[in-house]
Amino acid sequence: MDDRLRTMRQRAEQMGLAGVIVWTAPHIAYLADTVVSPEYWHFLIMMGTSTLLVLPNFEAERLAPRVPIKPYTADAEEDAPLSALREALQELRLNGGHIGVELRSLPAEVARFLSHETRFDLSDVTPILTEMRAVKDGREIGRIRQTISLCDDGFEAARNTIAPGVTELDVALSVWQAMSRAAGRPVPAIGDFISALRTVDVGGEPSQRRLQPGDLFIVDVFPVYQGYYADQSRSFVVGSPAEWHLKVYDVIRRAFEAAVSFVRPGITCHDLDSAIREVISEAGYGHAMRHGVSHSIGLSLHEPPITIRGSKKVLEEGMVITCEPGIYLPGRGGLRLEDDLLVTAGGCEVLGRFTHALTACG
Repeated sequence: MDDRLRTMRQRAEQMGLAGVIVWTAPHIAYLADTVVSPEYWHFLIMMGTSTLLVLPNFEAERLAPRVPIKPYTADAEEDAPLSALREALQELRLNGGHIGVELRSLPAEVARFLSHETRFDLSDVTPILTEMRAVKDGREIGRIRQTISLCDDGFEAARNTIAPGVTELDVALSVWQAMSRAAGRPVPAIGDFISALRTVDVGGEPSQRRLQPGDLFIVDVFPVYQGYYADQSRSFVVGSPAEWHLKVYDVIRRAFEAAVSFVRPGITCHDLDSAIREVISEAGYGHAMRHGVSHSIGLSLHEPPITIRGSKKVLEEGMVITCEPGIYLPGRGGLRLEDDLLVTAGGCEVLGRFTHALTACG
């Protein structure tokens, strides 16, 4: 945490900023190692060597933040957060001048307060924070590994639950319960739980549809634990897979393996996109790959770099990215394989442990 704050201060000084005010939950978690609720307003103020976190009083008691705090009484008065911010700025003697904020996401009310009432000139530090968060340190990687291990538990629960007569919702609940038990507390988790022809839609929430023999089932889970996300997908089939299931899934597996062999520091996101799509296109399914092939994960589910055609963003050691080839055939069904990759000095490491095979159940 101290290294991140120090780096942010150095970058602010290079920009000629008197201070920095950060308000989004992921950036506060990154800089202050404190996971706050996005439902309330928070302000992390950095000026010189001083740091002060404005937050609701109930979070001050629950979170035990690792930086000095300025609590306000949540829901007491409508302007309580801005009043606390005003007092915090006065305590730090930060009044006027040029400061850095997250202009791309700052609420208009806060921007007006800072630019008019306190007469700050505002510059956007979002690109700096995004750049800093792209490469994960050892502690972040450890937390991501722990979240991914919950996915492994969830997929095992799906394998044991999927059977004729079971509903999509039954499967989703079994996955959530398994992940929560493994974490020792309820895990915020959303995902895609779709079967049969619904798999052509790529994603969707679970329904009361009952599974039938021969149904495909895509389970895509993206839980968050200790502030960090995982993003994993596996494909299942009720009973024995059809010949076309195996044929299509073989293409997906080969596309995934091509990406794993290709990923290393220095390659561009465009090149990674091409490496995955080339395998799928050569097999005759280029038209059936209907979403992006990769993105980074961390304190947010979708972080830069995003792998798209034409992107010149370069992968670096320490980045954690998804790899998610899929094929979706109208009138038949869809399949997908997604795992998370850690970019290492010599290539990459596949972080998920649950099998990459098309899993027969029931």
